[in-house]
Amino acid sequence: MTDYAPPVNQLLTYGKLKGSYRFESWPDYVHKFGFTTDHVPELIRLMTDKTYWEGDSGQAEIWAPCHAWRVLAQLKAVEAAAPLLDMFDDYEDDDFLNEQSTEVLAAIGPEVLPIVEPFLQREDFSRWGKNSIVLGINKIAEQY
Repeated sequence: MTDYAPPVNQLLTYGKLKGSYRFESWPDYVHKFGFTTDHVPELIRLMTDKTYWEGDSGQAEIWAPCHAWRVLAQLKAVEAAAPLLDMFDDYEDDDFLNEQSTEVLAAIGPEVLPIVEPFLQREDFSRWGKNSIVLGINKIAEQY
């Protein structure tokens, strides 16, 4: 827990996800914890940290990657899209990744479109990942 600086380290103890899978119901992490775009690299590191993806499901830390991608969505961090989608290579059966990646991509907005295109063209990319991308694109189209 100590190799993440505040406020990112607070996500390690925030516990189980609050709100539904829909972006609109997520807690306002940015204001609650004081996140800024300066935290984006460390949030991406936490989001992709396999220690927490493969940890004990009874521990609060297991939820930290999900909290991290929610913060990244709220910050509209375009640079988080590719690392998030790369997670499908190892965790395509993860329900939270499948459900919430759609919301993350949609929250980031149209700027994410050039980033997701190569994933859609990859024959070896997860069909669940492609589904999340397409649903995210649909949400972007509805919003914009």
